[in-house]
This record gives sequence, C-alpha cells and structure tokens, in this order.
Amino acid sequence: LTGSGEGAGTFTLNGGVPFSFSGVTEFAFNGSTLDDQSTVTPFATAALPWNVAVTIDGGATGTDLITYNGLSGLSEKIVVQPSAPGAGQIIDNNAATGTSIAVVNYTFNTNIIVNGSSPSGTAGDTDRLTLKGTDPANPSTSGLDNFIADFTAAGGDGTELVKVSDENGGAAL
Repeated sequence: LTGSGEGAGTFTLNGGVPFSFSGVTEFAFNGSTLDDQSTVTPFATAALPWNVAVTIDGGATGTDLITYNGLSGLSEKIVVQPSAPGAGQIIDNNAATGTSIAVVNYTFNTNIIVNGSSPSGTAGDTDRLTLKGTDPANPSTSGLDNFIADFTAAGGDGTELVKVSDENGGAAL
C-alpha cells in the first residue's frame, strides 16, 4: 500500500497489477490463514496529510508481518502502541506540526518492521520511534511488558532487533 496524494495511492496484492485509488478515507486488508506480509508507505508533505485510515487484519493463523516505511523529507514521530497480543496501532505524526501522517490499526499480526527515512546527512529529516507498552486495564494483557533489544541481530523473523512480549505468558505484543 503506497500513498501518492491526499486520499490516494496504489495497492498491490501478491506482486500483481497495482490497483489505484483516490478519494479514499479508509483502507482495510483482511489476510488469510497464510503468512501475510503488508507494507505501508503513506503520503504526506509538510502541508498536506494522507488522510487514509488503514486497518490490517492478518488472519487468525500464520506468521504475519507489517512493514511501515517513513517518508523522506519529513521529521516523523512514529509510535507502535500494542493493545493486545498481536493487535494495536502504528501512529505516525509530522514532528513539526503534530498533524497525522498515518494511523495503521492491526490485529492478528506477529511482526512489525519500521523503516525510518533519515538517511545520513539529510537536513531537516529526523525520525523518532517510540515503543509503548500495554494498558493493564485491558483484560488480554498484564501491563507487564518485556522489551528486549539486540541491535546486533540481523533484523528478520526470529532475529528481531527488538522483541516485545507480555511478562505473563510470554505472548508477543
């Protein structure tokens, strides 16, 4: 899913022909029982937001991955906020204005990759990633979250740089 303008973009399924859309405020992908991989690259400029709410349901089985790509030329505040095992939001805001770039709601997801867009030497483009824990008031989580960071890891499935899990039961968040 790649944004190309306000309420516009393209969606490609399994490497097939891209479907273009415009005038859209919501986009939902419902995965299957297979291993689904979804990539979201939103659109935004300093003055123009994407305004497309994204929902990704990975399906109740399989190993599902969301890759979220930041935008070059904008400083972003990207937040990953789990709400239950395999569910939550990726929230991306323009760091300068506080306006929303994208919100991705996800369920039945087992992995997230966030690619910031701050290549070395890019003036005015500094991205920040925040990983939040769960709310203990949510009945499906304890609020006791483990964050394990290994920045020497390869960064793939099973070799994640950061792993987040619930201390009670070990469910991946």
